Amino acid sequence: MKLFILTALILLLCSCKENYHITAPSSVEDLGKCTQEAVDSPTFLLGDGSAGDPYIICNIDQLQLVNSGLTDHYQLGKNIDATITSTWTTGTTGTGFIPIGGCNAGYTNCTSSGAAFTGSFDGCGYTINNLFINRTRGAVGLFGKAGASSVITNFRVTNANITGVDDVGGLVARLYDQLSEAYFSGTINGTRRAGGAAGFSDGTITNVDTNVTVTCTNDRCGGAVGHNYNGSITNANARGSVSGTSLIGGLVGQAYGFGSNITTSSSSVNVSGTQAIGGFVGYNYFGTITNSFATGNVTATTFNAGGFTGINYGHIRDTYATGNVVGTTSIGGHTGYGQGYTTARSFATGNVTGTAAASNGAFVGDTDYSSINLKDSFATGSVAGPGAPGSFQGAGAAPTNSHWSTTVSDFYAPTHPVYNSAAPAWDFSTVWFSPAPGTLPVLR
Repeated sequence: MKLFILTALILLLCSCKENYHITAPSSVEDLGKCTQEAVDSPTFLLGDGSAGDPYIICNIDQLQLVNSGLTDHYQLGKNIDATITSTWTTGTTGTGFIPIGGCNAGYTNCTSSGAAFTGSFDGCGYTINNLFINRTRGAVGLFGKAGASSVITNFRVTNANITGVDDVGGLVARLYDQLSEAYFSGTINGTRRAGGAAGFSDGTITNVDTNVTVTCTNDRCGGAVGHNYNGSITNANARGSVSGTSLIGGLVGQAYGFGSNITTSSSSVNVSGTQAIGGFVGYNYFGTITNSFATGNVTATTFNAGGFTGINYGHIRDTYATGNVVGTTSIGGHTGYGQGYTTARSFATGNVTGTAAASNGAFVGDTDYSSINLKDSFATGSVAGPGAPGSFQGAGAAPTNSHWSTTVSDFYAPTHPVYNSAAPAWDFSTVWFSPAPGTLPVLR
């Protein structure tokens, strides 16, 4: 589709990234950086699409035109009302907005090898409201596939309703480069690899918030990212609820690979599923998670559920979980099942209920950690269920310098094995602080 370009009046070489978290113009009549002519036309774009003079998107039709220039550069010129997308019937695989990148022009074929968006998109702090997508294919989101060299930043998508099959993301379905300074609220429905920010990520996510209801009929779904494949996530925060079968997490469904790194992030999401269910991440497989916390409740119909992670086979340090956890066996206030590597300087306060007879604990349900790999941690919650459930842990090798007590002040006792004032394992200078004497520590 030909783009009619107006380059006059464009001296809009703005750097919009600093606009994140400020209030964009709220009136739908506010023209922002647009002209009335551009607002009224579905194809009349300001700018020339270069990095120095990006196309200015002034309505939802123009946003859809990004599929005609996947290597170009774009900015939002004003808030976008996407309500009309609920009536769109373009393509043969459903209704609504056609995701940007990842599919052919008729949206009849969407695969991981489909053409990706490789340009830049700067939302300049503006909002896309009431976006609707209902497609019976994969790679479904505002951006279907954002490839290497793509930069997507500084915008909000609110009150969205997005449905697809595999790889469903509120902002990006399949991410291979940068997503930052963004917010998503709404509902996500998919089969597997679904999340409020991204369904699948092998890229870098920074400063992204979601408030979302994610419903999956299968696995690897999260409040922010469904499947984090060697990707980096920094300062991501999720709220809402996530449900599915296995590998379901409040922030990330599965964190996969040695390159998977998640830090300074949080989840306030209620999570439910069958097994490998976590308040923060469902299954951490070789990934590293630091300086993060989860506050949502976790419910598993079977085993391996934890207030922070359902299964940990990676490195977790300086974290905490406060939600209650319910399941059958291998249920823990922090970790359901720990498989080697490290969990350190972490705590859990939620109550644990295991309906089967074994392997449930206030911090970890079951573990094959060696004694040096689960260390310097504590739990305060209760453990209920049949049989003889444990206190700090239900089964497995004994932890090092770890403790269960309902008295929080025990943690600060100079002779306590978790925190020794002479040589504390916990860093209260740069990582943790205590709001008041004898209270639970919080992350800085």
